[in-house]
Amino acid sequence: MDPYLRMEVKFDRGISLPGCGVWFDAGRKQKFAVVTHAHSDHAAWHAETVLTPATAALMAARLGKPRGHVHEMAYHQPFHFAAGQITLLSAGHVLGSAMALLETTGERLLYTGDFKLRQSRTAVPAEIVQADRARYQFRCDAAFPLSDHADYDELLECVERVQPKRVYTVHGFVEEFAADLRRRGVEAWALGGGNQLELPLVA
Repeated sequence: MDPYLRMEVKFDRGISLPGCGVWFDAGRKQKFAVVTHAHSDHAAWHAETVLTPATAALMAARLGKPRGHVHEMAYHQPFHFAAGQITLLSAGHVLGSAMALLETTGERLLYTGDFKLRQSRTAVPAEIVQADRARYQFRCDAAFPLSDHADYDELLECVERVQPKRVYTVHGFVEEFAADLRRRGVEAWALGGGNQLELPLVA
């Protein structure tokens, strides 16, 4: 259990929160998952899939007719499920790409998927969830900056703007990025690398 989130966090071809019954960008079929965009390393149909309409259309063109129940959610439209709610925010990566804000039992977690802060000709600009309490600007308990498309300064800017209590890195140079964040005074851990064993998580 993560002491900040009071929930278990697992990485196995996607991020899993077993206590909430939700997966993010799972590489194989799951009961309930959020797909952040239609690139093959993130996209799969699940028994129940939450995604943007553009991502659903791209996935249908690439993977064929959806199998299972599909929830096409516009940006900012909350999706309610047993453990809380998920709100998709634009990620600025590709057409339809989204970040997922999970809110459950007073806790907030931002899963970024791939994102970029630079302008794009095909994607809506990224919306970073900020620390003040204005609409769609919440303090987050944890964040998962997962991107091989944002440059290093954008990854750092994302962490600075979100101001999470803890950061998990899960893609690319995960150990190096987590170590750099720790040197900068941010508690950060790599979920995809060798120091995964160092995480203060308990079964």
